[in-house]
Amino acid sequence: MKIVLLFYVICFGIAIYISMTCPFSLLFDYFHDDNELVAIVTDLNEQRTHRADEYFKRRARDVASRLIPVQLDILVVIVTVARSAGGHYLTQTAAAMDREMRGARESWSLALLVCNVDKTPEYNVEASRLKRHFMYADKSRRLDGRSVHIPRLVNSGLKDPARIQEISDYVLCLNTSLVLNYSYILVVEDDVIPVHDVFDVMQHALKQKLSHVDTLRSPSSHMTTKIPFSFLKLYYPQRWQGYAFEKDRIIELVSFGLFFGGLTFALFSCNMLVNSRTVYASYFRLATHVIMFVVLAKLLGRVSVNELRRVSPHVYRFGASADCCTQAMLYPRAVLPGIMSHLLVNNSRNKDLAIAEFARTARLPGYQLEPNLFHHIGMRTSLAGGRDKRSEEFLIRVPDDTFS
Repeated sequence: MKIVLLFYVICFGIAIYISMTCPFSLLFDYFHDDNELVAIVTDLNEQRTHRADEYFKRRARDVASRLIPVQLDILVVIVTVARSAGGHYLTQTAAAMDREMRGARESWSLALLVCNVDKTPEYNVEASRLKRHFMYADKSRRLDGRSVHIPRLVNSGLKDPARIQEISDYVLCLNTSLVLNYSYILVVEDDVIPVHDVFDVMQHALKQKLSHVDTLRSPSSHMTTKIPFSFLKLYYPQRWQGYAFEKDRIIELVSFGLFFGGLTFALFSCNMLVNSRTVYASYFRLATHVIMFVVLAKLLGRVSVNELRRVSPHVYRFGASADCCTQAMLYPRAVLPGIMSHLLVNNSRNKDLAIAEFARTARLPGYQLEPNLFHHIGMRTSLAGGRDKRSEEFLIRVPDDTFS
């Protein structure tokens, strides 16, 4: 019994320490104030910017995405606009994305397109600097010398001019991409950094969850092949990923307790550390273990618990997508005409909600992976004059080899 109690004490001690240091855990906000977090986020962003700049200096003549295959598995499109508040997010995004593409080229045919949607393209200095490394397009209607039509949006009720422009710009980049041959398009905003195994996890999802391997290398056939899904969402805000009073989250929390509680109870029983005299005593101790791990999970927070899933693509959570957010979206090529047509004439809601509405209307399910395959680094938004967002979300400490 003493050993079991010691085990409880150690587990809770570790959990309390992690909860004090990890964002979105139960105790984190009690030990950190916003000014401290803003300073940390700013310092981390400067470090990443420096490493990204060094990456492009080292790779000036050898960037993975510059040589464009005739036929692509995935076209990566970075949608970018100049930010008055700075941040150098695009440089970080492009460097980290190129690094991941470099490591995935044995399994995938990949290319990267920087889509500069700024009204005055030259004002987006970061995008202009990347012209020599990647394919590039802006509102001059040119993509590597090819003319691109700019679709016209018919405003159907959205009153925020910035949001209207965002939808128009998104459609522009989707339409621009169609001059190339590819099977899927990964559209990311200019302030997200991919995790190291992003392409491995996507490949597993496409093969095992979406059963779409047969058309992976046949872009032209997508126009006549049945589309199995509308999008795969690869980022969802962590502040909304916590344990909530919702059926699936409650089941997930209880399942975590049952699995790890049952496992530890079995280990203690097998090692004869618990000598139960009655069946009821065994049930009580099992319930105690389960409750302990439920409390531990709640203390750590669902975001931290979900990090355990990164051990393998097989244990990522795959399910129906929430409506919010489009920081990183994977689309089949064949779905783009429908999405663009919908956005151009049904845009009374924000872009993410309009895309979710299209999925429901077209009866093409949208899916989501957790944990996120991208880190969001853009604390200063491009939609509200550089206003800072909640700093807790941007404490991104990427591995040292992210920009190697």
